[in-house]
Amino acid sequence: MPFFDNSYATIHYEIYGDQGSLVILVNGYTRPCRDFRQLATFLSKQGYRVLIFDNRGAGETKALRFDTLSDIAFDLLSVADFLGFKEFHLVGFSMGGVIARIVVHNEKARVKSLSLVSTPADLSFVKNSAEKPWGKTVDSIESKFSGYVSMEFLEKNGPLIKAMAKTILEKMDSGFEEGARAQRKALFKTPVKYFSLKEITVPTLLIHGTEDLVVSHEHSLLLREQKIDTKLVLYKGAGHLLLLEKSKELYHDVASFISS
Repeated sequence: MPFFDNSYATIHYEIYGDQGSLVILVNGYTRPCRDFRQLATFLSKQGYRVLIFDNRGAGETKALRFDTLSDIAFDLLSVADFLGFKEFHLVGFSMGGVIARIVVHNEKARVKSLSLVSTPADLSFVKNSAEKPWGKTVDSIESKFSGYVSMEFLEKNGPLIKAMAKTILEKMDSGFEEGARAQRKALFKTPVKYFSLKEITVPTLLIHGTEDLVVSHEHSLLLREQKIDTKLVLYKGAGHLLLLEKSKELYHDVASFISS
């Protein structure tokens, strides 16, 4: 399990593939990079190198300080520099899409393309299930987590959601809640300009589920209005966690966009 220490955080990262352009996957609120292992393996088989890492406040990464999401953007760049990559494609999921936009705003010459999945255009999404506490039981965590997928997916995959809830509960005593609070605080302290696409010139892809109850797909519609040459893909009937609900379509749409 490789780590890189940039003096502000000790970052857990994983690298897939041994040739091709680098693709960096950036995860969202509370989620560890292991969510990306199947996608990273898929992309590596398409001829890319893929970097995944744990954000501050999630997984195995340990931070000495954590103020805004710009700190995670700094970690991303520091690991890329450490590994010797000057340019890369960025794929950000949910809150990870905000982090990816921070990188583009500050280092646009290094970013070859930007893909944003289930990502917000502003902070207005922080309501309903996003506001609901995790709780201290499997049932309460399952109730919150159920809002991240569509009703159709939930009805067909209830045991999977319960298993994920059990995993989160097991992590509660190992810093999960503390990390979640730190990420939430950092999100609110992140400057509004970093949510926007208005000053971003790199090729951009937006992917969203039409039944997303956490971040409405209207956020992607708003982002597309800010950058009219942006490609928009909507998955009808899908919720927020597209890695679960629409993995096959997502993998191919991201790979196709990057290759183009």
